[in-house]
Amino acid sequence: MEIIRNIEFSKLIHPELVFLDLDLESKEAVIEYIGRHLVQKGFATEGIIQSALAREEFSATSFGKYATPHGKLDYVRKSAIVFLRLNHEIEWGDQSVRFIFFICVSDENPKELEKIFDSLLEIIDENQRNILQRENQQKVIKYLKEGI
Repeated sequence: MEIIRNIEFSKLIHPELVFLDLDLESKEAVIEYIGRHLVQKGFATEGIIQSALAREEFSATSFGKYATPHGKLDYVRKSAIVFLRLNHEIEWGDQSVRFIFFICVSDENPKELEKIFDSLLEIIDENQRNILQRENQQKVIKYLKEGI
């Protein structure tokens, strides 16, 4: 069965925000790394990092091998979803995480947000996880944008 991503999710995947096989040792290091790139590339303002760290202190966004950190909407300039694959799992709340989807969305309406989260859950639930685990950047981007 072929799964096609919805346009609301697909348009949030940007090649310059897909990072593979990094050696970062903590959720704080991951959030700071992603946050710096979001700011440098004009997707967010400086407060996004501290906002996302504060959100994690409130309650970890990890489940299984995945984490979905996010900051306050106030710091988002342009919507995007960042994907980061670590070389090894790190502790994130009470989970061991290797795959991070940083959700950086601002002005989407509730219907669009629902479609975005539906696609994200599809990606996490699909049996084709080996694409996220093993493939190169080009194939991962195609998978995230288009599905299988």
